[in-house]
Amino acid sequence: MRKPRTYLFSGKHITTGSLISAAMGIISFAACFAVQMTVIFNGGTAGLRDGAVVFVCIIIALTGLVTAILSVRDPDARSPLTTVGAVLNAAVLIYGFVIVYYGVV
Repeated sequence: MRKPRTYLFSGKHITTGSLISAAMGIISFAACFAVQMTVIFNGGTAGLRDGAVVFVCIIIALTGLVTAILSVRDPDARSPLTTVGAVLNAAVLIYGFVIVYYGVV
């Protein structure tokens, strides 16, 4: 007996969660990059404002990563924008935690 054919139809629409995740990743990545360039141009000295910006970027990246994970769980819509947002947010989280670790140690 032959098995019936099954078709998987998925939507090509971009979810709101993927847009939010990618926007949060781009904003936090750009802010961390700007802080790093500022510190490099200041001769390696970081002020309190620079640390606060990186800390806020960590919070934004954590929120964006959670949003990306929730957006991936939607079985109807698959978007590469979700992957871009998750990768950018994860990179900012790793960068932020490395900066905090080396600042403490």
